Amino acid sequence: MPEDFKTTVLPREEPKGQQSQGLPGIQLPTKEQIEAFPEVVKTDAKALNEKIRAQMQAKEQEKKQQ
Repeated sequence: MPEDFKTTVLPREEPKGQQSQGLPGIQLPTKEQIEAFPEVVKTDAKALNEKIRAQMQAKEQEKKQQ
């Protein structure tokens, strides 16, 4: 190496993380703003499962009869 060669170490600037201080928080939509699900229906899970099982059994019976 030549004698006049000098290494220089520059300070490294660390990347800044997400700066959310002072910004508005998470915005949650209201029921009126959600268009995908215009109405919410409470469903009895047991009754729904029984109905689906009955439909599936009826389809299986039809397949067996063919």
